[in-house]
Amino acid sequence: MHKTSLPATFVLAASIFVWQSSAAYTFEVVTNDTVVSVNFVDAETTQSILEEPFFAPDVTRVEYSMNGNVIHLRPTEPSTYAGGTYVQSGQVRISAGNELGYGPIVLGSGTDGSAMLVADADCTVTNKIVFSNDVAWAMSAGPDYTLTVNRIAARRGSGAARFGRSNNPCSVNFDLADDEGNEPVRALAFRGAVHGELGGTLKVAQSPLSPFLRNTQAGNVANVDRLRIADKGLVLDVAALTEVRLTDDVEIANPARYSIHEPQVVVPPDAGFEEGGVGWSGKKIDSGAGDSVPGVMPNNDQTWIRGRTTPFGDKVMVLRTGHRLTSPEIEIPSNGVWHLSFWRAGRAQYSGYDMPTEIGFTNLESGETKTQTLAGMEADNNRFEHAVSPGFELTAGRYRFTLYPKLKNSTAAMTYDNFRVEPHDGFVYPQNPDFEQGTTQGWSIENVDSAASGDFLSGVYANGNTYNPSRPTPSGRFALLLRTGHQLTSSPVVLPVDGTWRLAFKCVGREGHSGSASPTDIVFTDVATGVAVTNVLAGFIDSPQYVDAASAPFNLKAGTYAFSIHPRVQSNFSMFYDSFVVQRVESERLPDAGRITKRGDGVLVVTGQANPFENAFTAEAGVLRFLDASFADAILESRAGGSLVIGTGTRLDAQTTVTVDKGARLGLDDLGANLVKNGSFEGNNLSAGTQSSPNGFLSGGGHIADWSLGAVVKNKQNSDGSNPGGVLYNSNTISPKAPSTSAGEYAACVRQHCRLYQTVEIPEAGDYRVSFLYVWRNGYADSTTAGRVELVDANHVTNTVAVLAERVDDYYARCTKTLSLQAGTYTLVFRVDVGEDTTGGPWIQFDDVSLRQVGLLPELDGTLSLKSGSFLDLNNTIPFNLAGGVFVDGEPFKGGRARLAQKGVVVTGEGQIQVGQPDGSVLIFR
Repeated sequence: MHKTSLPATFVLAASIFVWQSSAAYTFEVVTNDTVVSVNFVDAETTQSILEEPFFAPDVTRVEYSMNGNVIHLRPTEPSTYAGGTYVQSGQVRISAGNELGYGPIVLGSGTDGSAMLVADADCTVTNKIVFSNDVAWAMSAGPDYTLTVNRIAARRGSGAARFGRSNNPCSVNFDLADDEGNEPVRALAFRGAVHGELGGTLKVAQSPLSPFLRNTQAGNVANVDRLRIADKGLVLDVAALTEVRLTDDVEIANPARYSIHEPQVVVPPDAGFEEGGVGWSGKKIDSGAGDSVPGVMPNNDQTWIRGRTTPFGDKVMVLRTGHRLTSPEIEIPSNGVWHLSFWRAGRAQYSGYDMPTEIGFTNLESGETKTQTLAGMEADNNRFEHAVSPGFELTAGRYRFTLYPKLKNSTAAMTYDNFRVEPHDGFVYPQNPDFEQGTTQGWSIENVDSAASGDFLSGVYANGNTYNPSRPTPSGRFALLLRTGHQLTSSPVVLPVDGTWRLAFKCVGREGHSGSASPTDIVFTDVATGVAVTNVLAGFIDSPQYVDAASAPFNLKAGTYAFSIHPRVQSNFSMFYDSFVVQRVESERLPDAGRITKRGDGVLVVTGQANPFENAFTAEAGVLRFLDASFADAILESRAGGSLVIGTGTRLDAQTTVTVDKGARLGLDDLGANLVKNGSFEGNNLSAGTQSSPNGFLSGGGHIADWSLGAVVKNKQNSDGSNPGGVLYNSNTISPKAPSTSAGEYAACVRQHCRLYQTVEIPEAGDYRVSFLYVWRNGYADSTTAGRVELVDANHVTNTVAVLAERVDDYYARCTKTLSLQAGTYTLVFRVDVGEDTTGGPWIQFDDVSLRQVGLLPELDGTLSLKSGSFLDLNNTIPFNLAGGVFVDGEPFKGGRARLAQKGVVVTGEGQIQVGQPDGSVLIFR
């Protein structure tokens, strides 16, 4: 053993490493063969830098015991020792992730609580990080750096892997490997504002801790960006007999969807003039204007609107130049920048293309008027075009708006339809967005691929054309046909605010020339700088009608942009496009991210959080249970070997789907967890016994796991007072006519003058449901025999659950009762009472005992899709309403239990399902 104390620089074991100190202090380095220990003996906090690596085979293991001090590892090349790094106390700070060799990094092997691994730069640690003490932490040094971990394990104490800082936010990404190097942990704990992603496979050990993801510092759960599920998804491999929870104690962001900033559209009364222009008024304000205001006209009016058919309704408003049109009163709901959106066309034979329009908004409470000028129509044409005014900065309140086409001559006029007032940062329309002018005005088309066809097929076509004779556009008559290899570019559009935007449009493949295998480049180009940003839209899904399509999100600064669409070359395929709009996206979230998969035989419970889950949840093994959790546009799946349970207070919106594969289970349960242990009496190592067995009907310890048996009146069972009851096989030799129970192999037998009991804990005051199966011993019809089931609290106050006076000899019957209980300790008692002198054979068999808290009925607006060979387990006291309907093998289903069985779906338990309410279709399973 070698021991040395040096104040500044030393060389040890043939240049194993060089140590440089940023301050003078005393420390020790101890070597024992190939083990190196770095020990700080000063109490004063110091910072030191290690500049050279530890090399194998000279060193196999490095231990740090630094008395709360800090060491920065800055090796010039990776360390190669494989025996592990042990941080007993103090901070080990890394900047590359390869400073600690190949073995495990064990944190918290000491007892002073200061063991920490800290990232001083973005780095990935491939070593297994082992938390051996409750007070060990791994963290990044601040929000500017991210620590990525691949393998974690936790031992001793609570077995929690702990990440975070007490005072500063930090970033930790979990890219967890699916291999033996990623050991089970009992909890994942966070302190402070931890940001990052959870991805890969996380093994979960048996533990009483709940929740599994938990925050150890109060007041830091409000940040919705704390953790998000990575694009690759998160697999939770839960150990058998374990129940863990994902809960709002640690907020999980939902990256599964992005939401569109839908504008709060204000629609004036009679905005389409179908009621004759009620509330609208016109007034001549120019002396040179004509004397009459035409007003509301039918679309087929040949004097004013010849050939200008609007895509909205049968009537339009015609306004002479020199006259002002005033709207009815409208309500602007919020402060912001608003614009006026409408459709316009010039009077037949008297174009308004060079006639600007003054648009004004007047606040009816303050009297203030704001005006903007909208340029005239781009060119003379005989079609309606969509127009958008410049933005108006308005406060919430009551307004009227006006339109005043400036004087061109006394015969000119403008035609208007379909007025809307919209926020200026919600939707942005390009010029001629749906090609209703019948031209490519506002757009340019060029051949950008040498392999593209030389003929310039691209252009605007009306419905019924030779290329798409049976695919009419959903908005108007015209759409644009774009040949693959050609590029369509818009005129400039103005994005008013910084943010995330996407391009949305309608499209369909040319008949006989599908573009399904042709991806599309969508590009936004900043007009001022020429900088272009590209996203790729997957190939089009062939369809006989127009479908909605949208690009991935673009992060863009406010400014002027031109966007382009370029389907890549594939022979002579072509696409039709219509109704372009640029939409603001609230948050950039990828459509296919956020899958959480449950593996292992244990139970994963997903409970409520501040925002609905948008993740996809999949049960591959064990049980995945939802309690008080809400879902929006989510996908819930149960695969063969897995069980999905939708429980108390769960809410599914109309866009959420539930699918159950062959060999998989779905449970509908409006009750909480069973508070009774071993309610089906499935004991261990039981073997066949006889009625005279002194400790019960089955030997092997003579007990029923988690239950107690005892005589109430001695010497009334057998002459020696033995055999108060026990466990019976289904169809046992003692009572061969007793039916088999569906709840396992065994049932409990309680004999006359005896009691079967268990202590249960009621966690909170509320309504609780006691439920069990029972059958009397066949052939012993003693009218004086009665069964009694009771809940007795610690103060010996008895709640009678049931008195089983009605005899049932040939089948198991279900007894259920709901009781209002206070929190506390209770004894659940099953007993058989007979006449005082009665001896011999009367007994009752019990099975499938449960005591559950009654919760809120789940709200299921989504759709349930079952596959033949799946299982539906019912345990609900109130009817479930499945608003989206039930489908079996893709076909709508209506009927009851027997009909569902014919379809290959096995229904167990009791409950009701209402399908498609409030339409009136009721599906009942009892």
